[in-house]
Amino acid sequence: MAHANFDGLGPRQRQILSNSGISGAAFDGLSKHRRAAFFDITFALVLRAQLGVAMLRLRNGVGGIRDDRLFFDYSAEFVAAVRDNTDRGTHAFKWDSFARHHGITDAVRQTTAVMSVQIGWAEGETIEVDIDVGNPQHPGGIVMHSLELLNNHGLGKLGRLLHLPGVRDHTDHTVLMKLLHAQPV
Repeated sequence: MAHANFDGLGPRQRQILSNSGISGAAFDGLSKHRRAAFFDITFALVLRAQLGVAMLRLRNGVGGIRDDRLFFDYSAEFVAAVRDNTDRGTHAFKWDSFARHHGITDAVRQTTAVMSVQIGWAEGETIEVDIDVGNPQHPGGIVMHSLELLNNHGLGKLGRLLHLPGVRDHTDHTVLMKLLHAQPV
């Protein structure tokens, strides 16, 4: 987890923070879960999805970094690259009508069974990126995704309501970081 601080970020990850007006001190001041989410998701975009990220800017600065997903200002260049990769079948993306949350109108998902990058956008508005532990579009991933949703939206929310220690109501990127073998990019 030591590399999920500003000094452990790679140049492309730092570029996103710079584009967003986020200093190293501001990044290091985020919770370990938000820093891990940023680290994992940007790693997955660059190395697993092989997408350029130099044009991305987090929506509302550090407010665009959530515990389990990132929100970016809309980038026509980024969306064009995602559409092109999806339409050509590059990097194993598929259009995903089920991956639309929070007003997202178009979405794609990697076709891998596990650790599936999901990218959605509302034209001219925002881009949302997260990683699902299990891919609901893949036979091997649907059970894992169901368990993830049960935790995130059922047991996790109940645990938080009951103030149970250590219970999370979203994907824990401090754990995913280890599973992804995430590295600075």
